[in-house]
Amino acid sequence: MKHLPCLLVAVFFAAAGCERAVPVSQFGAYREPTQSLRLAGGDELPVYRVKHWTFANGSPPALQLEYEAPFDVADSAAARRFARALWPVFAPYAEAAGTPAAIVTATNLRRRGEGTLWVARMRHYGLVAGRGADGRWRLDGEAVALPPALADVGGPKGPGIFEPDGAPLPPLVGGPVGQR
Repeated sequence: MKHLPCLLVAVFFAAAGCERAVPVSQFGAYREPTQSLRLAGGDELPVYRVKHWTFANGSPPALQLEYEAPFDVADSAAARRFARALWPVFAPYAEAAGTPAAIVTATNLRRRGEGTLWVARMRHYGLVAGRGADGRWRLDGEAVALPPALADVGGPKGPGIFEPDGAPLPPLVGGPVGQR
């Protein structure tokens, strides 16, 4: 019986060494299962993070939504169109966070391999939205305002951002939301 604790520790470390590693980028880790974004039409996308950023260079704080793009992120026109389509769902989160800026990041994450032998490739395309003096949000470099926020975000069957267990991620006033 003296060797049992050592055996359990050895089995634990052996099992831990065989776990699938988590890809990491400049935005953070890509853990599974992911949150999800449900659009007004019912389509759902994986969400890698909703994160409050502060910047050392003096830029204003921003709330970031990073999602798995259903298009090649090399297509910047598609990224802009899609950002406009999902904005009404993300806007209540950005407004509740109270940040003057928001970042919508389209990501293509591809994983290949199994067990401890795998590779991940990530590509990103980010768009920054700012709130103007008129209170309306616009993507940087665009004069046309983004669509208004939806009022019914976060209901159990409606549009919103949801935790892996299906629970809605509520827009939280004045601070970080659902950081992963």
